[in-house]
Amino acid sequence: MVIIMHIHLDHVVKTYGRVKALAGVSLEVAGGTKTALVGPNGSGKSTLIRVIMGLISYQGEVSLDGRSPYWNRSLTARETAYAPQTAPRTGATVGEIVETVGAIREIKRETIVAAAHRLDFDLDSVSTKPVRELSGGMKQKLMLALAFASPARLLILDEPTASLDAESRRRFFEEFASIAGSATVLLCSHRLEEVRRLVDRVIVLRAGLVVYDGPVADFIRDRSTGLIEIYADDPDRFLSHGHAEWLDELGFHRGSNGVWTKSVARSAKLDLLETLASRFDRDSVDIVAREVENHEQ
Repeated sequence: MVIIMHIHLDHVVKTYGRVKALAGVSLEVAGGTKTALVGPNGSGKSTLIRVIMGLISYQGEVSLDGRSPYWNRSLTARETAYAPQTAPRTGATVGEIVETVGAIREIKRETIVAAAHRLDFDLDSVSTKPVRELSGGMKQKLMLALAFASPARLLILDEPTASLDAESRRRFFEEFASIAGSATVLLCSHRLEEVRRLVDRVIVLRAGLVVYDGPVADFIRDRSTGLIEIYADDPDRFLSHGHAEWLDELGFHRGSNGVWTKSVARSAKLDLLETLASRFDRDSVDIVAREVENHEQ
């Protein structure tokens, strides 16, 4: 049984020369929770992950179950599984990497092979191939298989599905659901669907500071945008009734295919749909409402 890991950060600062990557981050991540770290590039996410893993020095206080990850690196490493967004560009073969990680973490090769198989990745077929020669998707599956095969108390995933196709993402979600269990999870992701499915809390970083810390439902709601599309069955009648000018005034844009579109805040979508329905009550017009992801954090 996996024992949960509690993460504590108190006014953590990290600078690189004149650049302050972390400007005073204080966080409590309860053991067993699933948390997403999101934010634009350069916001401090990668630096924060390195601090939590004990890979770099910092100012402030960081502890994993009361222990400093920086001064207890070997213990932290044994209890943490990490799947980076980009695999190391190494000339070592897949088999050598699997053997080395298995020996260090005391994981049987069969366990890693089985985890890879569940991700639709045949390790045996590429065991003699250098890791740097694998495709992006294969590299990502290798990193995920190594992480998922470990009985870690802390699981850190950095953009875990960035290079995966739709079927591989489906398998990833299934494997995550089966192995995450009570482990503490930190997820770095720009995909709202991924955040929605994998975590229950979101922390947003910007310029090295925490600017949002709350439930995933509130985060998703605030960042979902409505896309309204209008299709006219009779374009001539549509134009003769002055609908084009009216839609212009509402901020709709007409595409080359004749479809009128407008992006609206989720909170304003219902009111706009009611207005459109009233206007087009007697005309043959299809109104389609979709939800799209807003990637600006």
